[in-house]
Amino acid sequence: IIETILTGARVAAQRGDWRAVLSGLDRAVQEGDSLSIADRLLRIRAMEASYRPREALEELGRLAELPDLGEHVGAVALYRGELLFGVDDAEAERLLRRALG
Repeated sequence: IIETILTGARVAAQRGDWRAVLSGLDRAVQEGDSLSIADRLLRIRAMEASYRPREALEELGRLAELPDLGEHVGAVALYRGELLFGVDDAEAERLLRRALG
């Protein structure tokens, strides 16, 4: 059932239905899934698209603390840098340089 829920959330993202994305991913967590890094990034994208940038940034901060982001390390730094512009420009610039360098 969890895979069906996650697939529904991913398909909703392709349509730009960010509320359905958030609802689906939240339901997957309620059903016991811990969400992959990619799905957590999708959730963050949905938060931002739903005009919830503060929550997106908080979730990105928690994600950035994980010891092994693997192939997602650059995406996390890039996304955090983007969301931090206008909040903490120096940190945003540092993260963007790290992501792009």
